[in-house]
Amino acid sequence: MRVALIIAVLAVAGVAQAQATRQTGEGYQGAHFAVAAPGGASWTLNCGFPPHQMAGAGTVNRFDLEGQGRAAGRLPTYRAWCALTKTGGEGPVGFALVKDGTPSAAGTNDPAEPARVEIF
Repeated sequence: MRVALIIAVLAVAGVAQAQATRQTGEGYQGAHFAVAAPGGASWTLNCGFPPHQMAGAGTVNRFDLEGQGRAAGRLPTYRAWCALTKTGGEGPVGFALVKDGTPSAAGTNDPAEPARVEIF
């Protein structure tokens, strides 16, 4: 539990820099997200949300991203449920979603126990 709390704080600290988005374009106007992996661990972020129209992509309801270390960006909507899974490497992983200026964060050090956050 302590590791999750520490990573959640690290993830929230990274939210301020989420303006430098990984996703660009008019379709990504929703919640900011930030992933923290201070030990350089690899991870996957899987988000679902109600069907959302995006120019050039049609209707989407999933957002999937994989990486290593830190990442930040935006989702296409402000309503989402996400799971962050550690896939390898050293150290814990954590992430935060921000809606109306309020972050919701979670973290994990166990690949079998994804960190989960929902915003509605």
